[in-house]
Amino acid sequence: MIALTGIVAVARWAFSKQGLTVIAVVAAISLLGWLLWRAYSAGTEHGAGTIVKQINRDNENAANSAEKGRDSYRRCVGAGRVYDYEHGTCHD
Repeated sequence: MIALTGIVAVARWAFSKQGLTVIAVVAAISLLGWLLWRAYSAGTEHGAGTIVKQINRDNENAANSAEKGRDSYRRCVGAGRVYDYEHGTCHD
């Protein structure tokens, strides 16, 4: 009986003007927190995607540069010349 009386008292308070105000404020704060969290998550995902794209672009450029160097070396040695590693040039 005591538990039922407590539930009735809480229900009366919840539907009073003060109770509805408190519930509305808590709901608004919760919604604002959720919206801020979603905005933060979206920004983090976007930023991470941008960084990954930059890293992949840099890796591709490095691989292309290395391949050009290997090709230059192979052509030089294949022609019977001496490759200068310091300057990246081929000499007779």
